[in-house]
Amino acid sequence: MIRRWLSLLLFIVVLNGGEPRLIAQADLTAGMGTARRLELPVENGVRALLAITLVPGNYAIRLLDQSPTFPVGARTVAQTRALVPSAVVAINGGYFEPSFQPSGLVLVDGRELQPRAAEGVLSGIVALDAAGVLRLLPRDADLGGVQSAIQAGPFIIDPGGLVGVRPRPALANRSVLALDDHGRVLLLATGSLTLHQLATVLHDHPQAFGMERIERALNLDGGPSTGLSSVLDGPGWSVAERGPVRNVLVVVPAQE
Repeated sequence: MIRRWLSLLLFIVVLNGGEPRLIAQADLTAGMGTARRLELPVENGVRALLAITLVPGNYAIRLLDQSPTFPVGARTVAQTRALVPSAVVAINGGYFEPSFQPSGLVLVDGRELQPRAAEGVLSGIVALDAAGVLRLLPRDADLGGVQSAIQAGPFIIDPGGLVGVRPRPALANRSVLALDDHGRVLLLATGSLTLHQLATVLHDHPQAFGMERIERALNLDGGPSTGLSSVLDGPGWSVAERGPVRNVLVVVPAQE
C-alpha cells in the first residue's frame, strides 16, 4: 500500500512538473538582472525553460507594434530587438486574430490602436508607464499614467499569489510575464507545457527563477508565437518563434 501511494505521488509530481533544474546562468549588462536556462521534468521527458529576471530600477520596457501592413514584412522577435541598439532582451507580446488584428487592447505611446476586449481569457493587461516600468493589471483596471499596454491572459497566478488556472490537457509553448512581492519581473519562454503545469512550477519553485513568492503571472500569446531573444551568445539563450508576432516587448537599461 505504501509503495503504491508513493508511486501515485511520484506520478502526480512528474505530471504536474517537478522541480526545475538549473542548466546555466548569466548576468545581464548594467545590473539589469539574470538569465537562466533550466530544464523541467514532465511525464514524457523534460522541457527547456528560458527565464530572464529583471531587477527593479535597472530596466525599462518598450512596446513595439508591427506596421499596419502586418504580416507583410513582419519582423521576428530578434529583428525587433535589433531595432533598438541598447536592447538586451525581447519577448513576444499579445494575441492576434486570423486577420492579424490584435485580439485585445493595444496602446502604444499613448495612442490606442485597438480597444479592450471583454473576452474572458484576456483577463490581464501588460501596462508600461513613461519610465518603462511594468505592471500586470486586471482587464478592467484604470489606465491612468499608462503609456503603452497590451491585453493578454489568462492570469496563471492570480493577483495575490494563488494558482489561477485549472488542469487542462492543452499543451503548447508558453510565454509568460510574472511579478514577485519585491517588484522583480520575470520573462519566461518554455517548451510544451499546460498552463496548470507552468503555474504550479512558478507557484511552488519561484526561487528557481530568481524570484521570491510570485504575486501574479500573466500568459502571453504562446504556441508558434513564443519567442524570446537575448544578446547572450551561445545556444539556448534565445527561443525563436515559429510564426509571426504582432507586437514585442523590448527591454533596455533604465537610463535608456
